[in-house]
Amino acid sequence: MAVRSGLADPTAGPARREALAGLVDRELAALWAGLQPVEEGLALVAVGSHARRDAGPASDLDLVLLHDGRRQDLGEFAERVWYPLWDSGVRLDHAVRSVDQCRAVAGDDLAAAIGMLDMRPIAGDAGLVLRTRETLRELWRRGARNRLDDIAASLAERQALHGELMFEVEGDLKEARGGLRDVVVLQALVATWMADVPHGAAVTAAAHRLLDVRDGLHAVTGKATERLLLADQDSVAVALGLDDADALLAEVCEAARTISFGLDLTLRRARGAASRRRGLRRRRPQLRQIEPGLVEHEGELCLSAQARPASAAAPAVRAAAAAAWNSLPLSPVTA
Repeated sequence: MAVRSGLADPTAGPARREALAGLVDRELAALWAGLQPVEEGLALVAVGSHARRDAGPASDLDLVLLHDGRRQDLGEFAERVWYPLWDSGVRLDHAVRSVDQCRAVAGDDLAAAIGMLDMRPIAGDAGLVLRTRETLRELWRRGARNRLDDIAASLAERQALHGELMFEVEGDLKEARGGLRDVVVLQALVATWMADVPHGAAVTAAAHRLLDVRDGLHAVTGKATERLLLADQDSVAVALGLDDADALLAEVCEAARTISFGLDLTLRRARGAASRRRGLRRRRPQLRQIEPGLVEHEGELCLSAQARPASAAAPAVRAAAAAAWNSLPLSPVTA
């Protein structure tokens, strides 16, 4: 399965990632057809970056052999699927799961639940995959209110381990705050139907730019690495048509800042919606006075109803200072 042939060109972009996804899909479908599997109740499913069609040249291939639970022993058949992939040199992350097992895993594992929201049929019983995906998305929506704290905790834990991408000289493009993992979390929050992406076009453009940098990094190093080391930055910059490493880091910083802002705001909006769904809809807004003309509302600094910015001295500076002193973000409307 030569999925890497013709893909060493370091040029990047959505069209290239789409072409890579199409190539892998065709190879997997041909492999599946050669095995002559049963037509119903069994399917080969993509999850992770390949499911989202944004995998890089050296990304892992995440696959699930999904079945309806009527087949008890799929070990031999699964090996016939996995071994040609291993032999081809592809980095493979694989699992064999029934629909009920997918539900159980999604209920117990936050990362797995988020990853399976994007599951995509590759070969076999597509109807089984689509029904399973919709079931998992419905479970995600129903349980989202109780998982928001876990999501926030996981974000804080990753930030403690990997730092903030916008401030890192050798940042992890995937795991650092503002990186590609945060884009996936942001999309999962949108899938709860409790919030939408603020400035969606800007966040999408930032995500594509980080994917471009990741693609360039994979191409010039030939490795499945996500850390943008100093030794590789000039080469990646050249691959992306930039002048030098400084220009590259500036673009990474701006993209990470945009993604971090979008994720923070989306999470706050989702928490606010969750509070209202818990029966707080009829209560008056809970406002805490910060200083004259400025109040805290749902974790953001806002102008109060009595504020008169046009008649105040340097209102933007005062609001920014109050936000900094009180560790509160400015609400987008106030900003």
